[in-house]
Amino acid sequence: MRFSLLLPILELALWIALVPTELARIYFNGPPGQFQLSPPVHGFLPFVLKWVPMTYSRMIIAVNLPAMLADAVISLPTGQPGKWHPPAISLDNWRSFVFPFYCLPAWWFAGCGLDALLGKRRLPRSFLWIGLILFVLFLVFLIGYLTAPLRDQADLRWLLPGFWLWTILFAFLPLNWLREWHTR
Repeated sequence: MRFSLLLPILELALWIALVPTELARIYFNGPPGQFQLSPPVHGFLPFVLKWVPMTYSRMIIAVNLPAMLADAVISLPTGQPGKWHPPAISLDNWRSFVFPFYCLPAWWFAGCGLDALLGKRRLPRSFLWIGLILFVLFLVFLIGYLTAPLRDQADLRWLLPGFWLWTILFAFLPLNWLREWHTR
């Protein structure tokens, strides 16, 4: 199977395994931990979506880090780029619902780079340029994070696996360029 199809399918399978499963667990077993507020009997799910952070929301956001760009563009008309979410759902929970879908093109794109590298196929020049730009962008973010003082790194430590993942995935596209150049 091609990685350009496999990566998006695996990402959606991970999302299905985590998010709907956790919502069902919360709905049937009640929210984890103690609450100062008691959830209403009618409207339990909206209460949970707004006030109970899902266990895997940060992991889902980190794994789908390129979705931040799509989120900013989509929410631009609201005047809150990257921050808009429905009032009935917390920002992290909203992102864990939509980021996997916003990020599908990035998963496909990275899969195309891996397919081309392993299959020794040629990619269009536009793919190589976009891939190079994305690779450099994520590399700059990663280096910026790693060279920041420790006290500044603390709040964003949970994003570090996502920075590593996408730096590596986007590196496949420039590697194709180097392979092509080397074979000439």
